[in-house]
Amino acid sequence: MTVVASKYARAENDKELAETLMRRLRYDRMSGVLIWNERSPSDFVAGKYSAERICQRWNTRFAGKQAGYRGADGYWRINIGPKSFLLHRVAWLISNGSWPNDQLDHEDQDEGNNRLGNLREATNSQNAKNKPLQANNKTGYAGVVARADKWVANIKVDGKRTHLGTFPNFDDAVAARLTAAKAAGFSPKHGVQNR
Repeated sequence: MTVVASKYARAENDKELAETLMRRLRYDRMSGVLIWNERSPSDFVAGKYSAERICQRWNTRFAGKQAGYRGADGYWRINIGPKSFLLHRVAWLISNGSWPNDQLDHEDQDEGNNRLGNLREATNSQNAKNKPLQANNKTGYAGVVARADKWVANIKVDGKRTHLGTFPNFDDAVAARLTAAKAAGFSPKHGVQNR
């Protein structure tokens, strides 16, 4: 498989790193899980123990088992040596032979669901248009806030915030925000609590 380098790879020697990841891991597209492959003694440096013994112990402990861990932010990660990688980016690399060109978006907004069908390349703007409701939101709708005895609706598109209006009632503010979000191409899931 030919490996294409991208500006988002996490090492100077991008192609070598990508080939190492593809050699050491396999990706189950249906479950979204990375599995450790068996390794050979040439992958290890002899020290107190021989490379063969280190390899045998590593394979007994890890080969065929799920790779990675879920971080506090909900994203799965994997460590290769001193480097940490987002698992969904490694999954994309293994499936496509190249790093994603930009960001990857989890279409269902579940950062732990790394099935290939749930991942799509996205710009920062596209990714932002598919974000769930922030945990600190008090109204239940993105871009709608209470101000004194009125409701204010805003939207941010491509880094530019637009004031949509100040409304005497909540429903009108929500309607203005939903209309603007639809017109700007936001996902219907944007600003919706996903858990």
